[in-house]
Amino acid sequence: MEPDRVLGTRERGISACPVPLRCCLLQLKVTRLGHGAFRAYEAALISTGLLLAVLSIVYYGPLLGTDFIRINYAAKTDLNLAERTFSPLSLSYASVLVISVSMLRLFYVRRATLRLFLAVTSVLSLVPFYLGASRGSVVALFAGFSVVVYALPGIRLRLRLSLLLLALLPAMLLLAAPLGSDVLRRVTSISSDLNMMNAQARRILIWQDSLWQFWQDPLLGRYLNNHTYNYHPHNVLLEALLATGMVGALPLFVLVAGVWRKAFQIIRWRPEWGFISVVFVISLVRHMLSGGIYNASWLFVSMIMVIKSHALMVEDEVSGVRGVNHLSLRNSSREPGFHDS
Repeated sequence: MEPDRVLGTRERGISACPVPLRCCLLQLKVTRLGHGAFRAYEAALISTGLLLAVLSIVYYGPLLGTDFIRINYAAKTDLNLAERTFSPLSLSYASVLVISVSMLRLFYVRRATLRLFLAVTSVLSLVPFYLGASRGSVVALFAGFSVVVYALPGIRLRLRLSLLLLALLPAMLLLAAPLGSDVLRRVTSISSDLNMMNAQARRILIWQDSLWQFWQDPLLGRYLNNHTYNYHPHNVLLEALLATGMVGALPLFVLVAGVWRKAFQIIRWRPEWGFISVVFVISLVRHMLSGGIYNASWLFVSMIMVIKSHALMVEDEVSGVRGVNHLSLRNSSREPGFHDS
């Protein structure tokens, strides 16, 4: 290995260290918060999501309908735009998160004004989704919709919503082309991009090469970076295998699997906290398709929130304070999360 590559690996390792520390510090703060804090988190997430959508329309609205392809591509030909361009990944995944959480909450509020607010937020959040045009965000959106369906009571209602979403998702993608977004072509051309070995297929090639590299030293691992592309594999679990082998990656795998189980237990027994599970699932998808461990704070923070909310749920069950489950939601006169009063 070249000396500069060794130095880069060490620097990347050092930059990754503060992430668990920051998450531990945040956990100390979260453990002091009660049930009402999660409702405040949800309201803040949806409200700021609406603000992001409105600002995206204000700043980037003129791009819509101009074949801009993707926000970062448009910035290459517009110096003024380049100075105030948001990350396309941030726009895409943030909008997917807001859409999924808003749709989940939409089924648990009765007040017409709140339902209108949530519906408008979901529709306007399509703008940053189109601007970012991330293929991974389409997968994340499907995952978010799946969580919403799972959270609903009754097989009949789940089936109706599933059919609605199966029709809605293609419609959302088809609407991208008239608005100038390239998200539909980016999704449908993955196979041809891979056959042509062009830059659009580089992510899949990195994964394939990283798996081959992992099998060279499966027990202890070898590098933080893929040694062919000199870059992280854009998958946190694969990166853990690559860097630390099965010995180091196993605890992370167990942690993620445990949090996944807790997240769906929360949806089943505390659907008013279901947005926490949505955040975790979407963040997991995001970091399975893009980014590295050193910037996966969103994933670790969401896992902390799942662990904490699950612990509160168990404490309530032990003390006899039961949450709003599927059965009681049908007859409840009080809405979880946003209040009608």
